[in-house]
Amino acid sequence: MSRTPRKLSEGNVYHIFARGVGRLQILEDDEDNAFFLGLLGRFTFSGDCDLLAYCLMGNHFHLLVKMEMRRLSEEMKRLEVSYAQHFNEKYERTGTLFQGRFGSEPIDSDEQLLAALRYIHLNPQKAGIAPFDDYEWSSYQEYMGRAKAELASTSLALEMVGGTDYFEKFHRIECDNQSFMDENTSAGQRARKRLTDQNVREMAREVLGIDRLSNLCEMTRENRNTALVALKDMGATVRQIERLTGISRGVVGRVTRKRDKSPDPCLRRGRVGSLPRRPNPCPNPRRASLPPVSRAGYAPAEWEARDATRPSPGRSHALSREPAC
Repeated sequence: MSRTPRKLSEGNVYHIFARGVGRLQILEDDEDNAFFLGLLGRFTFSGDCDLLAYCLMGNHFHLLVKMEMRRLSEEMKRLEVSYAQHFNEKYERTGTLFQGRFGSEPIDSDEQLLAALRYIHLNPQKAGIAPFDDYEWSSYQEYMGRAKAELASTSLALEMVGGTDYFEKFHRIECDNQSFMDENTSAGQRARKRLTDQNVREMAREVLGIDRLSNLCEMTRENRNTALVALKDMGATVRQIERLTGISRGVVGRVTRKRDKSPDPCLRRGRVGSLPRRPNPCPNPRRASLPPVSRAGYAPAEWEARDATRPSPGRSHALSREPAC
């Protein structure tokens, strides 16, 4: 089956994204992030080619690139193959690292370019990892002049919004609407209390003795489930556990779902037959007058006496009477 052809941009500007196979954590630590940015710096941005924005998110990454698609496909292939070799060798892993081919969205206007730029920079904040202006592994720090690396071409976007001050305000517009930065709102307080990925890694290392959360996939089912429940009890979200361990959210949600504490094992399994019966609001008086059926399924002696006086099945009650003398 042939692949769907990519949509092309008239200005050769694309939003690029790719993630690990099965949502695997492909950027485990700062060393991996730095190595990936080193590979990204090898892009031959010459002439009419630019890297406008980037953000590394643990199990996926985002790029905003101005480059002709044929050349972009070649560079992305070289980037993913080089990083997969590094990752598999470092963590003694084999097999594919990235899920399918990288995704691409064409950017055809200034409005789309600025929207994609803001979306990329706000990714860490929306995922609950860190506020966007404190996140180290995105090009936002380069736009604000606080980064050591100089990979992104910042002049175009800064000129469009009117400088660094307006660039920061442009990013905070959406944050203010979500009340993320407001300490006085309940939504803002919940966001501030959310654990970062680094917090979860440190807690897993100290409490569970797990150096790499992606190793949970190699554990036995019992040990894996125990670790997943412990991570959830520490305060990690289901999406966060999925992102850090590479285990699907369906498995994480099923394992960490709270169970009924009832002493009846049938209730914990959700058996309907074990639930207590509710009283009938409209009891049938004729039915209530009959003796209950025994647990063995046989009728009591009282029923046998009644059955003896009843007509046999298949004959009407009128015909069953004896003829009058």
